[in-house]
Amino acid sequence: MNPAIMMVIENSSSVRRGDGSVTYPMEKEAILASKMWRLFGGKYKDIPIYCICPSKKIPSKDTISKLENFGVEYIENYQEVTEEFTNGFWNKPLGCMLLEQYIKEDQLIYMDLDLYLLKEPPDSFFICPDEYIAKIPIYPDWTEEELENRYKLNLHIDFQGNTICSNKESGFYNFWWNKTLEFSKKFPKDKWWEMEEEVLGDLYRNNRKIKLLPVTHLQIDDDFDRTFLKENKNRFFFLHRHLIKENKIVIDTLTNMAVRNYIKGVI
Repeated sequence: MNPAIMMVIENSSSVRRGDGSVTYPMEKEAILASKMWRLFGGKYKDIPIYCICPSKKIPSKDTISKLENFGVEYIENYQEVTEEFTNGFWNKPLGCMLLEQYIKEDQLIYMDLDLYLLKEPPDSFFICPDEYIAKIPIYPDWTEEELENRYKLNLHIDFQGNTICSNKESGFYNFWWNKTLEFSKKFPKDKWWEMEEEVLGDLYRNNRKIKLLPVTHLQIDDDFDRTFLKENKNRFFFLHRHLIKENKIVIDTLTNMAVRNYIKGVI
């Protein structure tokens, strides 16, 4: 197994919502995500991490330096198409497509910047079975039977594109980017918000030849109640949250004291 982590970044002024109402501290999040992986990745803590900026909104020199101090390979690859984007989430499939062409490793793991590793991930996290083009978390935790029923009824399936596993030879990220572009021609720009994730749900419902493997939630989220977290705490190995004051995660459910104290110190 020869895995690598992929991240996509802009500076912290990047608009995240289509209406221009929200920006997230992407640079701070990228630094924390990289540091947490190096601290708590266990036997995987030293795998390659690549971070690409495909737009003119490049991060600061200080951020780049801090990322490189954690062994992150930072890449700038400006793409003119980014000038048309109404929010920064569109950089995800584009940046991943560019990294897929660049990276030599075999297992490619895309990770959002607001995912912070809590403990060593299992070996299975890095494996996407050959019959699937990608492995992607869904929300909520539907069973296989519930998923199949939703497929038969052509109901919405909410894929969370915040961590994606694929084999390099599948070409998934190139496919994802081209499908996102295809979708953009069907909707006005004010409907582009999170379209890159809508593409994933549409693929699962309407193109069964392109097989996506849905997996249950891997991360602790803000909308999980305390009881659910306590009952399921051993299954999670990511904390998912933006570093903004509005987010209030239930920190005391984490099992790793070092992680808990570190996160508390950050947020």
